[in-house]
Amino acid sequence: MKMQTSLKCQSDSKSDLKNLKEDISAMINLYQKKTFGQNFKYKKKDLLSRQMCLIKEFVILFIQITLITTLIQFTFLTSAFSQTEPSITILKIESDNFIKGKVEGLRPEEYANYKVIVYVKTDKWYIHPYERGGAGRSYANINQDGTWTIGTVKREFPADYVAALLVRSDYTPPSTVAILGTLDYIAIYKEEGKGRL
Repeated sequence: MKMQTSLKCQSDSKSDLKNLKEDISAMINLYQKKTFGQNFKYKKKDLLSRQMCLIKEFVILFIQITLITTLIQFTFLTSAFSQTEPSITILKIESDNFIKGKVEGLRPEEYANYKVIVYVKTDKWYIHPYERGGAGRSYANINQDGTWTIGTVKREFPADYVAALLVRSDYTPPSTVAILGTLDYIAIYKEEGKGRL
């Protein structure tokens, strides 16, 4: 008799354990349904999907910020390196009328800080067309588009060479000089006179 009772207790305890597992499982399901709604599995998928979307958005935002930063740095470096040294050139010489040229490498707001002096060479270098006289006669101001113009006159002795020098506006050059390299200029351009001056 004792044996039957113990067997019955064992079988009851196994079924009780099974029932307990089912009850616990039912309670967990009920808790999940109350906490997360009826479609817990779908909510979990939605949560993962939202997390993936957030990660993608973060990656896209990071790439955009990186590209913008790179573009700004590139623009800054390009503008820094594009600041070339000032240069000057003669565009046209019309005999006994004018010399026209252009200055580059300066910003328009800087033009007022500079002027152009023209020298011609016969036996030495002379300011052209006149030693004194101000803008248009002994030097040229720089226009807003970077061009400059100065009058010219044909002399008794034709010039072998003509040179345009970009100098600071407060610079007072000598009227004659043996070598142009002794002058305090920012940029220089030389070409043959070819009987035009």
